[in-house]
Amino acid sequence: MKNIKREMFKKLGEELFQQSVRMKKLAHNVKLKTIPRADLKFLSAEKGMYKTQFPDGRYWYPTKEAMKSILIHDFLNKKKYILHQFDCSSFAEALKNHLKEIYGINAVGVVKYTEQVYANTGEHKAPHRCNVLLVEEKNKFELYLCEPQSDQIIKMEKGKRYIFGKLEYKLENSVIEF
Repeated sequence: MKNIKREMFKKLGEELFQQSVRMKKLAHNVKLKTIPRADLKFLSAEKGMYKTQFPDGRYWYPTKEAMKSILIHDFLNKKKYILHQFDCSSFAEALKNHLKEIYGINAVGVVKYTEQVYANTGEHKAPHRCNVLLVEEKNKFELYLCEPQSDQIIKMEKGKRYIFGKLEYKLENSVIEF
């Protein structure tokens, strides 16, 4: 009897998951567009990101409105930070994988080797990982730096300072993997 229940739970869980994916795509009005690797590479360089890796030939991305809606309603920023178990690298990888698995969005980069400094003093705080998101905004491609622990985003521009709360994120030595 326990095995029958367990099998029912597996099937029900899978069906609920599939229904949830369909509902999420509808609720956030996710309609993906695609960009070739070469164009994303060019855009990244334009924004000052030279150390980038692009393993896929094409990248799918949503509108800024859809991405903001997804971020506001996702669960990731509600997870507890646990040093060495679920820390900044886990948050960044989880956001990338969540967006890919649920929505088919693979135009999400993980920013490695970001340096966090205190914005007011420039004093080093810690190495950090976060994300880069490609979205469509006003019929143009735009890249946003995203802090997955808080869902905050900042439009990327060459030479710009990226300040989240009291911390500045320095990207000069970062490697971004899409």
